[in-house]
Amino acid sequence: MSDTYPLYFAENARRQDNDDFAVVISIDTAVLDEADLLPDEDVLEQINRGVDGLPASWTASERTLHYRRLLAEYAGSEGWQESLKLLGTCALVGSVPPQAFVSLAVVNRQAQKKLMMWATDFSVSLAHFRSAADAQKVLTQRVTAGTWPTCGSAIDRSFPKWLQNDVDSHGGIDVYTLAGFRDWVGTVSSC
Repeated sequence: MSDTYPLYFAENARRQDNDDFAVVISIDTAVLDEADLLPDEDVLEQINRGVDGLPASWTASERTLHYRRLLAEYAGSEGWQESLKLLGTCALVGSVPPQAFVSLAVVNRQAQKKLMMWATDFSVSLAHFRSAADAQKVLTQRVTAGTWPTCGSAIDRSFPKWLQNDVDSHGGIDVYTLAGFRDWVGTVSSC
């Protein structure tokens, strides 16, 4: 789960290069059982690199797998909140209850080519988060809530104005409640 990189993960979750849409699902974490929320294994790997005693010969993938196997040890801790603060990501064990779903944002990848490139042309890392989290969170609000943050906020400091104008002029971002999304799926399916 991510409060910073949902388009990055939506783009990387596509099944085929010709998928027309990226979908971002917004959930209310207050509805979730906190015992099911865990830190992201990538955060654990990156913050412990070089100090955890793991073999120096291990690759980042091997180290990440090691931490993924240890995630259950973090159940019931505040590690997931630290994970969000450090990388904008956390993990969830189990499923999301229906009452936690808030909305679904559907991004037309063709209409929003520049946006999708800007939102995905990097590697999710602690370094990237430190330099780009504000801009990514502004983008997340635009995609998931359908609005830009108010003037004077992070949008003025961190988000490229040219991209803001481009996003708004091309359309192709639709935000649905769960009922509205079911209607949209029915429309697309009948075409």
